[in-house]
Amino acid sequence: METVLITAGWGLVFFIIFGVVCGVALAYIAKRFAVKVDPKIEAVRACLPGANCGACGFAGCESYAEAVVTDPACPSGKCAPGKGAVAAKVAEITGKAAGEASEVISVLRCSRNEGGVKWAHSYVGFDTCAGANLAFGGPWECQFACIGYGDCEAACPFGAIHMKDRQPVIDPEVCTGCGKCILPGQ
Repeated sequence: METVLITAGWGLVFFIIFGVVCGVALAYIAKRFAVKVDPKIEAVRACLPGANCGACGFAGCESYAEAVVTDPACPSGKCAPGKGAVAAKVAEITGKAAGEASEVISVLRCSRNEGGVKWAHSYVGFDTCAGANLAFGGPWECQFACIGYGDCEAACPFGAIHMKDRQPVIDPEVCTGCGKCILPGQ
């Protein structure tokens, strides 16, 4: 019994020392190989809405923040969801001219109800716009007609789209023009 306690005690001492050595080594490595981040990039990233929508043409808010700080040609007003308020903050942080953000909102290209668009064929399948679009471009004669299953409503990160009578109703006050609603139904 006594040898078991001695073995356990030495094991405990070994693991404590091993843990301290590994902790010190990890702390040294973290400090030695730390990636330096420009504080302006972090400041720009903090003022962006964080939607990562890609409306600015970049992969997300982090990519746009890095580009607007490091590239003198990248304008400060490319964030459509943030609009003018974010453009002004970005311009202040980067020292660039305050350009206006592009005011873009989504619109319905073909309201099949108003245009009297007729059925091209019956669709039987998954109740998604993407699924119906795969079947000969959708069930309507107009290729731009809303299919009406609400993929755009589900994709909108801002809650600007609501379906009414299988038609999207877009709230222009909430819509930022990010374009997330376009891709799901295609």
